[in-house]
Amino acid sequence: MKRDMLKASQIWVHSARKSNTVLFKYWIRRPRSALVRTLEKILIGNSLSSVLVRDIASLSRFSFAMSDVKYIKEIEGAVLVNRPQTKIIGTFVGIQDSRRAILRYNLSNTRLHTPSGHLLVCGGFLCEEFFGQYIAVFSAGTIANEYYALKHAKKQIKGTWAAIGVPQYYFHYVAQFLPALLRSLKDEEVEGVILNAKAPEWVFKSVTSAGFKVLSVRDECVVIENLVVTSVGEIITDSEVAVLRNAYAHIIEDSKPETLVFVGRHGLNRNLGKIENELEDLVSSNNGQIVNPAALGWENELRTFANCRKLILVYGSATANVVWMKPGSKVLLLTDFSRYTTQVEKAFFEACNVDWKEIDTSQFLRLEGRLLESVIEFIKD
Repeated sequence: MKRDMLKASQIWVHSARKSNTVLFKYWIRRPRSALVRTLEKILIGNSLSSVLVRDIASLSRFSFAMSDVKYIKEIEGAVLVNRPQTKIIGTFVGIQDSRRAILRYNLSNTRLHTPSGHLLVCGGFLCEEFFGQYIAVFSAGTIANEYYALKHAKKQIKGTWAAIGVPQYYFHYVAQFLPALLRSLKDEEVEGVILNAKAPEWVFKSVTSAGFKVLSVRDECVVIENLVVTSVGEIITDSEVAVLRNAYAHIIEDSKPETLVFVGRHGLNRNLGKIENELEDLVSSNNGQIVNPAALGWENELRTFANCRKLILVYGSATANVVWMKPGSKVLLLTDFSRYTTQVEKAFFEACNVDWKEIDTSQFLRLEGRLLESVIEFIKD
């Protein structure tokens, strides 16, 4: 692989370099930072922060980088999303979250790390625009290994493709990365989706059941002649929901929402212990279903939730399945507020247009008192 394929990032880093005197004065006062930077230099040749940009637009005036951009198309403009009221230090406040403009690109000579989906674009840059909810590139501490592998990629794939990494989190795959992939596949020149051969079967099915070809690869890193890639939104709006429901309409459109479903987290972190056991008994006694989404397979999972009229679930990845439910269906989310939670699921529920309610379970060890009353009211309503 020619070294000059990473020329743009090399020029970028070199142009920002200060004199040795200035650098010495800077680092001598920051010994810990100097040690980390030295390790990065030895192990991967660059500081990751020096090749990370927020979006392709950050490179718009850099001709060496933009020479790999075949086209840019705006899919949707940026929007503000109202977050459900949030309690901060005892006071409920209204907050708005921003979702960046959604753009689709055709990029030449793009390097793909197939297990993670990380990309080196435009001559050697990491681009936050394609990482979505994974905060920058440091969601697992660092991606030094991935970056090093990308720099040394040799396997070349001809043609025009889309790509997706092996999901780390089911929710973020369905709610953020899958809509971005489906938007990329709207480009008629795309031949299919590049996917690591070790991805779970349901990931393959999520692509093929939407009518697209998968190119399974065993290589850790590949260089793609032309990659069509779309911005991943930081937060989910009704447009992402529409993209998902339209892509799988042939699976979910004939559903008849009638069932009561409970999804717990047995054997996983953030489970509710005895409360979940007692919820299973209560739901079963009301002719409901106890569902383990991981055991269903992709298409059966979509059908199960499309036929669900009322869903009780413990906070976790299964919240993504709300997108397959009919608008107006009811959702009861059980969340232990004493643990880490995010707002992204709440925005997702709003975008899905379901009637949802959240209950704090942190004060309960058993299904009793106000918690039991609220669950029964939800079931009987």
